[in-house]
Order: sequence, then structure tokens, then C-alpha cells
Amino acid sequence: DGTVVYCQKAKGDTGLARLADAECAPAGGRLGEHLHGRIEAVGRRAIGAAAPLVEEVTLEGVQPALTVELRASPAGASECVVFIRDITERKRLEAEMAVTLEKQRQITEMKTRFISTTSHEFRAPMAIAVVGGLLVSTLLSLIFVPSFYTIMDDAAMWTAKAWHWLVRP
Repeated sequence: DGTVVYCQKAKGDTGLARLADAECAPAGGRLGEHLHGRIEAVGRRAIGAAAPLVEEVTLEGVQPALTVELRASPAGASECVVFIRDITERKRLEAEMAVTLEKQRQITEMKTRFISTTSHEFRAPMAIAVVGGLLVSTLLSLIFVPSFYTIMDDAAMWTAKAWHWLVRP
């Protein structure tokens, strides 16, 4: 029926403490006008399920908007205890973390694309160097070395002929 047996007012002057009245009664004060129906509904569902129930509620009729957690635990066949906790800051941090996580995912994707593109660019000059090395070694082994031996052989024969011509009178 909405009767409060015990209530501890939130400390400070922000969040729930700003909305709660001095008696902390759910039907009175600004907190009561925003949450009373939700508290009863969560309490009834927890009693019906015979299990604890948690629900998040955003209070948009207050400035700044608050997000609260209603945690209902059945305390008997027709009674329950409902705890109200301000989770506005936690929700703000979760939203910031989600944005940061999305940025990190985008950065990782860009890094992956950069590495795949760059590694291809780094491999292409290496391939050119390898092909160039193969061509040079082919030219040296098939053309230059035989030509050098032929020239040296011809020079040796010419030197031998010249020597024989000079030495014989």
C-alpha cells in the first residue's frame, strides 16, 4: 500500500537528496511524485516472482535528469523492500566508455588497413630488387664470364704468337 517503514535520506545536496523530502515518504515530496508508481510496480513484480528485481528508471521531469536503480527484494508474502540508488554518474561514465570504445575500434581498423597497405608497398620494392639481382646474375654468368674467358683466351693466343714471332729469327 506504499507505507514506508524505514527510510534513510540520501546525503548531500545533489541527485536523490535534492528530490527527497525530510520525511522520506514515497507519496510526498518531489521524489514521490516521480517514483511512487514505479516503486509500487517493481515491488509487486518482485513479490509475484518471489525473487529480487532490478529496474532502471530515468527521471526526466527533473533538471538535470536523473537515472535511478530500483532494487526490490521480497520480504514476505505481501511485503518487499525497495532500494533507490542514483546511478546517473555511472550511466554517464558507461556512455563515455562506449564512445571511447567505438573510437578505439575505429583506430584499430584504420591501423589494420594501414599495415596491410604499407606491407604491400614495402614488399614491392623488395621484389624489384630480387628480380634485378636475378637479371644481373644471369647476365654475369651467361654473357660476361664466357666473354671474359674468350677475350682472355684470344689475348693469350695473340701473346703466344707475338712471342714466337719475336723470338724466332
